[in-house]
Order: sequence, then structure tokens, then C-alpha cells
Amino acid sequence: MTRTGSSNACPRSRPVTNGSDTACRAPAQAPCPAGVAEGEGLRGAEVAVEANGTGGPEDRQQQPAPGGPQMEPVRPEAAHNEPPGGAAAPLRSSFLQQFAHIGPTRAELLLEHFGYALPEVIASKERVVEELVPVLSMSRARWAVKAALAMHARWPAERAAYEVYLWLERHSIEDVGLARRVVGLLGPHVIKILEANPYSAVRALGWPQSDKIGLKALRQLRPGEDAPRASERLAGAAESILAERLTNGGHTAVRRDEFERLVLKRIANAASINEVVAAATERGRIVVEGDLIRAPGARWMEDGVAKRLLTWVDQQQHDAANVSRVVCAQAQLHGLHPEQTAALGHALARRVSVIAGGAGTGKTTLTRALCNGWEALGGRVVLATLSGKAALILSRRSSRLAATIYRTLQELQEFVAAYKANDDEALRAHMESDRAWLDQQTLLVVDEASMPDLGDWSQLTAMCETFGSSLCMIGDSGQLPPIGGGLVWHHIADNARFTARLNMIHRQTHESGIPQVARAIRLGRTDVPWQPFDGLGEGVNFIDTTGGDAVKKAIEVADILGGFPSSGHGLQIVAARVETCRRINEHFQRLRRPDPSGDLECGIGLHVGLGDPIIHTRNIYKERLWNGLLGYVRGIRNGIAIVEFDDGVSHGFGEKQLVHVEPAYALTCHKMQGSQAAAGIVIIEPTRLVDPSWIYTAITRFERQCVVVGDAAMLEKGLVRTPAARRRVTGFRLELEETK
Repeated sequence: MTRTGSSNACPRSRPVTNGSDTACRAPAQAPCPAGVAEGEGLRGAEVAVEANGTGGPEDRQQQPAPGGPQMEPVRPEAAHNEPPGGAAAPLRSSFLQQFAHIGPTRAELLLEHFGYALPEVIASKERVVEELVPVLSMSRARWAVKAALAMHARWPAERAAYEVYLWLERHSIEDVGLARRVVGLLGPHVIKILEANPYSAVRALGWPQSDKIGLKALRQLRPGEDAPRASERLAGAAESILAERLTNGGHTAVRRDEFERLVLKRIANAASINEVVAAATERGRIVVEGDLIRAPGARWMEDGVAKRLLTWVDQQQHDAANVSRVVCAQAQLHGLHPEQTAALGHALARRVSVIAGGAGTGKTTLTRALCNGWEALGGRVVLATLSGKAALILSRRSSRLAATIYRTLQELQEFVAAYKANDDEALRAHMESDRAWLDQQTLLVVDEASMPDLGDWSQLTAMCETFGSSLCMIGDSGQLPPIGGGLVWHHIADNARFTARLNMIHRQTHESGIPQVARAIRLGRTDVPWQPFDGLGEGVNFIDTTGGDAVKKAIEVADILGGFPSSGHGLQIVAARVETCRRINEHFQRLRRPDPSGDLECGIGLHVGLGDPIIHTRNIYKERLWNGLLGYVRGIRNGIAIVEFDDGVSHGFGEKQLVHVEPAYALTCHKMQGSQAAAGIVIIEPTRLVDPSWIYTAITRFERQCVVVGDAAMLEKGLVRTPAARRRVTGFRLELEETK
């Protein structure tokens, strides 16, 4: 399958300008507050904290004042003050183990023998040969020379990080992951930056550790001053609140009353709230807007997305008569319902549009008609979605190549780079391949639009702005909000200026009961029409396990429904907690193979064996393996697991590749999002994760039958709990231009 379209002209002939003759520019060139990484979204805590944008220019550029008081530097000659051995240097020991042929034993040998002089030894090729090799030869001598020379070759790129790890060790930090985040956040001049402002790494370290280091450092830097009241500490406290809220709930802002409560927990009576707000505002750590305290980096992205969308919302892309003609033709070709026909006309006519509909409302059919219709109007289409599995499903159903958002953005950035370099040959090769590119005739269709986070939408809309492209977002606002930070899709879908809604059920039969139950949950009802469980059948059943074990009951139900055969994902269990999934997976693995000695390790504490259902957890494009692919282990030969995926394609997984494979008798709802099975079991657990959007998303993963198992009171509590999307606090507003 290829991305189709009839535009052959190089987009350089149609640059989008602002009134000047400037060439097309990449979104990454737009001004961006310090602390927001170019080309990155908000997925995961390590990346998400960057959206705080809280690091002002001082963090990456400010140097310690010449001749002023500074923290004591790390010096090799100070080795006698601290034990240099590996047992006393867990951070440096773990760091050294990233080098080839260096394990725990060799790392400790090096630290014990050379202590603080180790960096100088590794940096000198002569000393590597004369001193390092003999020490490494004490353990597996035949690899000593190769290991030593490999360390020397990599050392210029790694030394700064090593010095940081040493500095962090001196301040009682022993977590390698934290150390890596600090280096990634602040860059190669970490120590100088932390000396200038010891709270610069609060986003990576968290408040308790950052404050411990910061108070000690401030007292060294400015003895005699009131360290607890220092502006660096007050601003750091404010910044840590926004970072914590972003990481733990996807919030990009915090309400004033909540902010004040969290500030008091951090600094007690060291300063007033007004002093904290003033210090954090002056240092660029927060932006105060009415009752909201916003993270500057997230604010930059949210306001940028809102401005672009509001600029485009009334722009018409095609002649009304041509749109009407194409809509009539596509409606007849695909047998569209009047509701779908109206939504098609809405999307074809506008530069930006949203199609929102619940499970089974015909979004896939409408997507095919939209692609055909846009091309009939002389344009071309690029399809993108968040996960690899969703992209694969979209490709099959649309008969066009779809890619993940991550890959689409990568390809667009390559296209921009070739454009800026005036490389016509590279541009032509890019446009003639299956890689994504945009122009004024292109419609970018984003499917499963509830899943991308703020960073994704910031980059996607910036690309559309750069090339003058159109954007259509298709999704279900009843589903879970994005894992990363922000909340864009749900706000847009609630705005009638952008959105065409689908309500009529087309996919699942009315006899199954799934549409009725899903709709009741979306409407916030608690009188959901559950059916009693009576074995294999159709519909949504509920089994009350009050006073019992829901997991045990789910296992019993799985057996009644036919269990897990050695091929085909006809049955799937969904739970909220990772621990619950692991318990269920281990049970079925023991049941299938009482003796697991032939199993292969696939992660910390995980293993897979013959007959196990599995899920692939990473996109590996060159192997055509996608995150979310489901399959079964069909054989194990010489340490290789042979997996047959649901699309019939088989792949062999060796030791290194197995780290991206997990058992899949039970999956969390987030991992199941974007996938479907014929029948399944949903376990209701005592966690805040179980809310109407979680229950709705879980139930709509199944086509024929869904059995909900759990405590009745717990289920009712989940149904009345405020959905996760409504609990998320953000500063994204589509009234932006009208109010500023």
C-alpha cells in the first residue's frame, strides 16, 4: 500500500509565507521557551516534565559568578576524603557497566584500583594500555584489551556524564535513572548549572531530593543567608508542583488553592505564598492566569495549538458545489447513513475538522469515504495514529498506508531538512517513496484522536501550519485521555464549530448489547442494562463478586468461554492494575506448562513459552513490528521464540528482541486500547483508574461478548466517578483569541 494522491509538484513551488518571500520553515524553528525539547511530545514522565518549560535561560546558560562562593568541586586529589571503591560508588559503578564487556565485577575493580583518577586514565590511550588493561585482565583477560580500548574511544562523549554522576553521588543520589534524567534535562554543563542554581534539576530529581541538595548547596554558596527563603528554593518548590502534577495526572496547570496547599507542604512557613509566586514568576517557572498556575512550556504549546485551530476553523478548502458532488458520490458508493454523509461534507469543506463518534458508529467507513473524497477533489491524504497496532488496523481498513504519529513526524522533519537544504534530489526521492510529506493539497487524517497528547498536537498542527495543509481528527471522546500530558482532543470535540458527531450504531449488532451499554456509560447513567452471565453468548454480562475474589472468578469465566487456544485472540482479559495482569498471566502460564524450564525470559520477572499469547510493546519499523501487535508463541528453537501474529505473519525473537514481548492473557486497558477481540472479561478493581472512561474503553474492545466481573458497589462507584479527562486540569482554551 502507498500513500496516494496526484500532486507531483515540489512543495517548494508553493511555500506558505507570511507576506514575505521567505522559504518554508520547520516548526522546530519557531521560538520555544527553554526547557521544551524540540521535536518531543509529552509521553512518559521523563519527557513529560520537559513540558513544564520551567527552565528559563538561566538554567542552561548561567555560569557561577567569577570569584563568588561556589560549591566544593569534585577533585581527584580529594579521594582520601571518600572511599573510592565500587561498593561506595553505586552510581559510577552502574554507569561504567554501560560499556562493552564491563560488568559489576570489572566496574568495581576499576573504581577500587583507580578511584577518582579513573577519568584521567581512560582519557589517555597510553595509560589505558599500560594501566587499565592489566587491571581488567584480572577478570576474563582475553577481553581486557578490547574492553579498555572501547572505553577509551567512547570516553570523550561520556566523561561529562561520569563527572555528573560523581557529583550526584557526593550528594547522596544513587539512582542511575535519576542521574540520566538530570543529564538529559540540563545538558553537558550540569555541574556548573547546579552550582549556579541547585534547584535547576528539580523536575528530574523531585522535590525531596532536590531540596536536600539545594539547601546544602545554598548554605555553601551563600553562608549567613536564609537558605530556606532563597528565591531559588521558592521557585524550585513551585516548579516541582507543576512537574509532579504533570507526571502523575497529565495536568498542565494547577488551580490556585491546590497550588497554595502543595506549596505549604514543601516550604512550611519559610515564606508567604505571594513570595513564592513572585519568585517563581520572576524566574520563569510559572505563569499566573486568573485562578490557574500554568507551566510555561505547556502554555506555549497549548496557546500555539489553540491559535492555529482558531485561525483555520472558518477557512474553506474546496468549492461548495464540488464538495456536494463528491459527497453524493461517496455516500452512494459506501452506503452512508445521512449522519455520516453530513459529517463527510463537514470534513471535506473545511481546513480543520473533527469527527467524533462512539464505538461502532461507522468512523472507519467514513474514513475510507473521506480519503476517497479528498482525492477526488484533487488532493492527497496522509494517515497517522498513535500506536503501531492502530496504524496497522487503519492501513488495512483504509487500503492506504498509515503510520504512527512518531514516525510521521520523523518523516516530515526529514522532508523539511531536505527542503531547507535546497536538496531537490532528496525531496524528489522522499516524495516518490512511502514517506510522509505535506503540501497545500494534503489532508492529514489523525485517527484515534483521543490518544495523542499535547506535544503530539503541538507538532502536528505546527507541521500543517508550515505547509498550509488541512487536518481532520477522528476519534471517540468517551475513551481514556492520553497517557501523556495535556488534553486537546476532548476540548476540540466538545466545540460545535469544529465537530460533526456520529451517534447511530453500525458496527456491533443491537442483539449483542454492547452498543446500549456503551452508550449508557457515555451518558453517565448508573442504570446500565447489564445481562446476567449464562455462559458463552452475546451481550454485556455482569457477575457480582462482593465478598469474593474477582480475579479467581475471571479465571473461571475464561474457562467457561473456551479459554486460550494456541492461536487467535478470541478471548482477552482486561484489568486496571499491572500487578493483576501479571497474576493472571502467571496463572495461565502455570496451567499451560507446569514445568517452565523451557521458557524464555522476556523482561524482569517475565517469561514466555509455547502456546502463550503475547503482545509486542515497541515499534520496530525495519522489522515491521508494531507496538500493540498480538500473537502466539508457536515454537521455541535454540533460544528463539517463533511468534505468529494475528495477521498471519511469523517472526523469530531472540534474547535481545524478547525484551519487547510480554505475556498477554491479561492486559491493561491502555495496552488494549486500539485493539479488539471477539470476547473478553473486564475486572473491576479498587483503584481510581476505574472510572466511566476506563469502563467504556474496556467494554468497547470486544465485538460479541463482554463479561464484567467485580464488586457491585465498586462498579457503581466507578460509574459515578468523574471521568479522567474531566479531572485533568489544563490551560487549553479555544476562546484564546477572543479573550486576549
